[in-house]
Amino acid sequence: MDEDIEICKCLGIMKSEIVKTIKDKGLQTLEKVQDETNAGTVCGSCIPDIEDILKEINKKNIMKAIEILVKEHESILKIIEITTTILKKKDKAEINIVHVEMIIDFIKNFADKYHHLKEEDRLFIEMEKHGMSREGGPIAVMLFEHNEGRNYIKQAVEGIEKFKQGDDASFDQIKENLLAYCTLLTNHIAKENNILYPMSERIIPANVLSAMSDDFEKSNAKTPNNEYYDKYLKLVEDFSEIYRN
Repeated sequence: MDEDIEICKCLGIMKSEIVKTIKDKGLQTLEKVQDETNAGTVCGSCIPDIEDILKEINKKNIMKAIEILVKEHESILKIIEITTTILKKKDKAEINIVHVEMIIDFIKNFADKYHHLKEEDRLFIEMEKHGMSREGGPIAVMLFEHNEGRNYIKQAVEGIEKFKQGDDASFDQIKENLLAYCTLLTNHIAKENNILYPMSERIIPANVLSAMSDDFEKSNAKTPNNEYYDKYLKLVEDFSEIYRN
C-alpha cells in the first residue's frame, strides 16, 4: 500500500496518519489505534487494513533489536568454531599463541562487553519490567551462564600469563577452559535464539524494542576507534579466512 492512500473512507483518514500515530505512541492493538485515530470505528470495513499496518510496523520494530543480537551470536559462533579448530591441533607447536590471545580479547570485549552487556543492561531489564522474573527461569539461567563463561576466560587468561613465562604445562589450562567456554556458549546461544529471544518479542512492547534497536546501533557506532567493526568484526573475517577448512 502507498503511504498516503485513504484507509478509513468513512472518516477520510489516511494511511500516513495511522502510521505516524502507531509509531509515535507505540500502539500495538487495533483497539488502541481506533481510540487514538477513530479509524475503523464506523463501518469497520477498513479494520483488516489497519491490522496489516500494525503487523508490518511492529514486526519491523521487534525484529531489528533481536536481529542485532542474533548477528552478534553468528560472529561469536564463528570465533568458537575457529577456537576449536586451533586448540584441537595435535601438535602444540602448530598453535599460534598470539591468535589465541586475540580470541580471548574478542571474547572479553565483543562477546562479553559489547554483546552480553546489551542483554544484561537492557534486554533482561525490559523483560523483567514486563513480567519475567530475574530470580528464576530463563533470565536467571542466562545470567548464571554469562558468569560461568567469564570464569572460564579468567582461568584461560591466567594460563596465558603462565605460558608466556615459560610454563608449557599451563597450555592445558588454556585449552581446557577455552574449550569449556566454547561448549557453554554454543549451548547458551541456542537457548537464547530459540527460547529467550522469542519470549522477549512476545512480552516487550514494540516501541520499547524500537528504542532498544536505536540504542544498540548507537553503542556499536561509538566504540573506541570504531573497534566493534574495525577490530572485532574484522577479526572474525580475517580468522575465518586464515582458518578456513
